Amino acid sequence: MNRRASTARYVLLLTLSTLFLVACGSAANKSAVAACKSEVTGKIEGKFGELDESDMLANARQLDDGDVQVDSVIVFRRGTDQESSQTFNCTVALDDSGEYNRVVRLQINW
Repeated sequence: MNRRASTARYVLLLTLSTLFLVACGSAANKSAVAACKSEVTGKIEGKFGELDESDMLANARQLDDGDVQVDSVIVFRRGTDQESSQTFNCTVALDDSGEYNRVVRLQINW
């Protein structure tokens, strides 16, 4: 095998590995965001609060212990003179199925 082909295969393998890791992280974050959204929505039911799922996804990160933390904002009574916002953070762990569906911590900063 010549050196050029070997280098090309190495670059291809490295690129594919990176894309795989990004895709896995993205799927984990999406699953964690869905779990947090469900949990927060249950807590603010009837309080005219809104969540921005794209903001939640942009602010999701994997912690050192493997859990996923989502930090975002709840906007209450959007578009009115009583509009206000509160931050929250939510930590999601793997459940028995291997998905990020188990909310282990939710803190709404009232």
